[in-house]
Amino acid sequence: MARYNRSHLTKIYIGDLGTNGYEEEIREAFRRHGPVNEVWVARNPPGFAFVYMEDFRDAEDAVRKIDGRTLCGQRVRVEIAKTKERSSRPRRQPATLCASANSLFKQFPLAFHYWLSM
Repeated sequence: MARYNRSHLTKIYIGDLGTNGYEEEIREAFRRHGPVNEVWVARNPPGFAFVYMEDFRDAEDAVRKIDGRTLCGQRVRVEIAKTKERSSRPRRQPATLCASANSLFKQFPLAFHYWLSM
């Protein structure tokens, strides 16, 4: 399966697929509403999929028309997927913080013990 640059694509969530979600059936249902770049079907755990469409308006139309319909033998829930906002701040690494605390504990064990008992 080819991977696409998904930054300009609209991601659609399909839920309640059960264990019998078939990529081709999903692709065909969405293709009627506009170009589909990729279909990803979850296998472990099964029951959901994502469809990536080029045009946001086509994706909205597909969501309106397919939500609540039968797809792959199940009545499915379809919605525009929620996206995570990327933070501009770098993440802290917990391992580094733990290593620092461990180093302090080794250098000052009595002070550390006193601090913990407060």
